[in-house]
Amino acid sequence: MSRMDIISESMQKAAPKIMPVLPPGVSFDRLMRTAQMAISQNAALIQCTKESLLVAFMEAARLGLEIGGPVAGCYLVPYKKKATLVLSYRGLLDLAYRSGAITKGQARPVFENDFFEYELGLEETLKHIPAADPDNRGELTYAYCILSLPTGERIFEVMSKFDIERVRLKAHGSSKPDSPWVVWYDRMALKTVVKYTVSRWVRTDPTISAALDIDTRQELGTEAPTLAVVLDDEPAPPPPTKTETLREQLASQTALRKPLPDKGADVATTDEIDQLLELMNAAVGIDQLGIEESELWDGATRDPVGSTDLIRKGIEVLKERLALGVDA
Repeated sequence: MSRMDIISESMQKAAPKIMPVLPPGVSFDRLMRTAQMAISQNAALIQCTKESLLVAFMEAARLGLEIGGPVAGCYLVPYKKKATLVLSYRGLLDLAYRSGAITKGQARPVFENDFFEYELGLEETLKHIPAADPDNRGELTYAYCILSLPTGERIFEVMSKFDIERVRLKAHGSSKPDSPWVVWYDRMALKTVVKYTVSRWVRTDPTISAALDIDTRQELGTEAPTLAVVLDDEPAPPPPTKTETLREQLASQTALRKPLPDKGADVATTDEIDQLLELMNAAVGIDQLGIEESELWDGATRDPVGSTDLIRKGIEVLKERLALGVDA
């Protein structure tokens, strides 16, 4: 029996636990077929642990979202032999629609050669005309989401590239070559604005809340629940505190396990600055550490300008804050 056969057999055995909690109109067989197709087409996923694949599959099934395919509600991403469930912006919009909170939802990226303007206030407006040449639209500059509510009202939220980057920098491992932020930057930008819009405007719904929790867990790099927990065979352990999560992230940074840069060294590398910003944002925010982004990046080119003295300062302050705890 091949490894793929073993994985498929395990999915089928999980059917009695999953089928009773599937959303109305969602077929278990179809969900299993799309999941099997996504796994079989990715050699790295096939090598992931069976437990991580089953946990991700069962979480997707309980949300009623298809893994992969042309209308993917979510994706499986391999990382260190473990499969991670990553929601798509389409998946979040689909959940909001199914809940009855919206009648329609859409998200669009905006590029520098598009015409784009929006106005907030008493009469909010948004106008977007994509560039005529689809192959020459330039770099992404904004992303927006529009929701139509049952009352007939339409609301929208816009996020600039700067806003999106602040979210990306907080995401665990967002600069790694196989990160969804590197592989699918535009899609992740759309999910970011959809997640913000849905969180702000859609009424509380258990399924949406579960989806947002899964997405936040993936962003923070928090461990997925065990298979026994997902199957309700044992109570879930309490989630790690923010301090515990950040301590683990700090310890996992290979560059921080090396000696700190020599005092007075030259300009820091892009990876060093990315790493520092990610940890600083997640822990306490750049403004509370006394370091401005302009001290690290050139505002126009995004080239690194910060010295390794700043990297040293940021790391030392982070370690001090984590020693005290940042949960309060």
